[in-house]
Amino acid sequence: MSYQIDSRDCVKCKETNCFFKQTARTEWLELLGDQKTTLIFQPGEEIFREGEVMEGVYSIHYGAVKEVMGLDSDQPEIVSFSYDGMMIGFRGLRNREKKFRTTAISLSKAELVFFPMKGFQIALRSNPTMLERLFHLSLEELYRKETQSRWLLRASAEEKVRYVLQYFTEVFGLVGEGERKLAFTPSRKDMVSYSGLTYETVTRVLQKLKQEGFIDIRGKEIYFDESFRFV
Repeated sequence: MSYQIDSRDCVKCKETNCFFKQTARTEWLELLGDQKTTLIFQPGEEIFREGEVMEGVYSIHYGAVKEVMGLDSDQPEIVSFSYDGMMIGFRGLRNREKKFRTTAISLSKAELVFFPMKGFQIALRSNPTMLERLFHLSLEELYRKETQSRWLLRASAEEKVRYVLQYFTEVFGLVGEGERKLAFTPSRKDMVSYSGLTYETVTRVLQKLKQEGFIDIRGKEIYFDESFRFV
């Protein structure tokens, strides 16, 4: 079960993995800090659900999260993955009704900061860097969706898997000196869902990439050779 913990002082906090710490002016950090709630979620827990009224937005201090559309349908769609320092829930800002457009689910133990909507909207108008960052987040998502819809329709199975792996490196990053391990590796089930391929196809392509020396697979973890490329 999720639970609340004591929040850090935003002004004094040395935690850099926070959307607001990175973008808000000092005087606004103090104001936002008075309003925020810090929450811990366990793997598999819902953070918010599609269609719920959007009471605020979330910044991830640490942990992995996926956002899904149509969770209760026959074919739920994974929209995105997020990790340390990223913001989730912002898609609902485009709706007049201000309702979440996705369901967010924690993939690991995750610490998130919740900021109420009213204070967040005021902060956006008063912090150009915050507004600019949010604008770029929306542009990045639009570009990624265009790439998926136009290019991946014609892509081979291997190209699709390479695309998903490249996306994972951009979201989660690589760790380790020389070994280049994916900092967080989503489940094969989530990889299958995001790629639109079958489990057997994804497994076959991963094994092919491993045999060719582009990646290494140790249990669940994936390691990347420097020669790995999207296409």
